[in-house]
Amino acid sequence: MTPDVLPSRVYASPLSTASGRSVALVFWTLCLLLLTPVHAEEAASNTDTQTDFQTEDRANNNGANTEQADSSNGEATQMMPERVTPNSTRQRHGAIAEHLTLFQRQQEMVLLAEGETPFYGLFLQERSGRPQGAALILHARGEHGLWPRSAGHMRESLPDVGWSTLAIELPDPPDLPIPPTALYAPAQPLDSASSGSAEGDPDSTDSASSTGNEGSPNAAAGSAAADAAAASSTGVTAQAAANAGKTNNAPGSTEVDPASTDMTGEPPLPERQTDPATASEPVDPVVQEHSARLTNYETLSQQYRDAMVARIEQGVAYLKSRGQHNLVVIAYGNSAGWAGQWVTANTRVNKKGQPERGLSLVLINAMEDPSAKIPMNDHLVKLAVPVFDLVTANPGVSDYEVRQRAGLMRHKNRRTYQQFLLDAPITSGEADAAIVRRIRGWLRTHAAGTRLIRG
Repeated sequence: MTPDVLPSRVYASPLSTASGRSVALVFWTLCLLLLTPVHAEEAASNTDTQTDFQTEDRANNNGANTEQADSSNGEATQMMPERVTPNSTRQRHGAIAEHLTLFQRQQEMVLLAEGETPFYGLFLQERSGRPQGAALILHARGEHGLWPRSAGHMRESLPDVGWSTLAIELPDPPDLPIPPTALYAPAQPLDSASSGSAEGDPDSTDSASSTGNEGSPNAAAGSAAADAAAASSTGVTAQAAANAGKTNNAPGSTEVDPASTDMTGEPPLPERQTDPATASEPVDPVVQEHSARLTNYETLSQQYRDAMVARIEQGVAYLKSRGQHNLVVIAYGNSAGWAGQWVTANTRVNKKGQPERGLSLVLINAMEDPSAKIPMNDHLVKLAVPVFDLVTANPGVSDYEVRQRAGLMRHKNRRTYQQFLLDAPITSGEADAAIVRRIRGWLRTHAAGTRLIRG
């Protein structure tokens, strides 16, 4: 009987499988090692190319940006507007026209002209039916005719008691020049001075050179020559001292032997300048700039002085053109000196030496103007017209100046001068009412007008 034949089976050993995997791993590793340099070279070349392109693009962009910036700077330089300093005075007075137009009172503005420069005045006709005259109101520095206190309140109140008012626009005085920060050259530090003296001292240089060359033959010869020169000079000095002693001991001898005086070691005398005016000296830029500022300030001050006097004359001329011949000038603050100057120059005196009626002056917190060349008191002492000097609390001037002005007027026997001190400050409403009452009463007593009947 034939035995059953079993189907054959193939069994793979674990050892053979592991060896196959190892061979495959080694094969792929070798392939990767062979291919890696090629890819690295390609990547490096691609990176270099990309870097070159980026560098070129950046250079092009920078060039374009530079050209664009240059062109924009050129256009900005060409299109840059000229710098203009704002005129605060013009802006302040320009706001008055807007205010009056807003309240439909623009008819109060009158256009006046000082030379070729136009300016405005604010005119109010009297409202009482019993006209007394006209008042020309000059506001203080930094104010205007519609100022809430002082000048503005006076302008609105006097027409109710028979006085027409005209408040004119006044310029602001120029600002004082800024003093220089330094008029002398800055001091040199001590280190630089010591180094400079060390470099400029020939004795130190000679000593340093001789110290550094002690071992050389030239140094030895130089030291020997120096010793011989010292010995000869010592001998000459001793001989000169002996001759001097003999000369001093000789009775009645005052002459000195010229041969015994050795002047070879003295430095030469400096040469004298024949013409010091022609010597060129360096100009300090700080001093030069300060001189330019002073010159500019003097020019602006002269223009301001001319404008103040001309505007007062234009205001008075306008009031006279409206038939107002009894005038009172009311001046606040720094405009008091200019009002006194104009009144002094335009006071008319009759044959008896007395001032004619029709002109008077009222001062409120009068103070000096820094741009004026003549002090205010020099004009006031010459006044023969009635003057009312009203001073409020905290006027901005010292009590000494107020007492000095009153004492000076009494010393000159100006009996038409009156000074009144008000305890309230001018910034309060009660002070405004008190000022109007005092001035109204003084005007009724000393400056009331008389109606003229034309024949």
